[in-house]
Amino acid sequence: MKNRNPLDVLSEEEIDYYRENPDEIHELLNRETVRKKMIGFIVLVAVTLVTVSKAIPYLFEDIPGGSFVSEVVVDLIFEMGAALMGAVATLLFIEVTQARQYEENKQLYRALKAKLKREKKR
Repeated sequence: MKNRNPLDVLSEEEIDYYRENPDEIHELLNRETVRKKMIGFIVLVAVTLVTVSKAIPYLFEDIPGGSFVSEVVVDLIFEMGAALMGAVATLLFIEVTQARQYEENKQLYRALKAKLKREKKR
């Protein structure tokens, strides 16, 4: 199956579209880069929330009634961070399962660029 032509997944209409809009071919690869950046950003936010939740008790320890506020705020912030980490785990699972699609898109990108370049030379 590795030797099949990656262009086989495109219809003639799609190839015609890319022929008329060659600048959009790179979009086959860009969406993967954006996804990886978003996952990194979500991890950063999640770690920040969990870290802040651990620092809050020290900020409210000397304030009257601070322990209640501290407990509620810490729990909320920690849970948000934990939920984001769960979301990241889900995204990473999806990312791994779509790695094959990314490789196929790269092959399609190269094959389509080569086909359009050959057609242009004619």
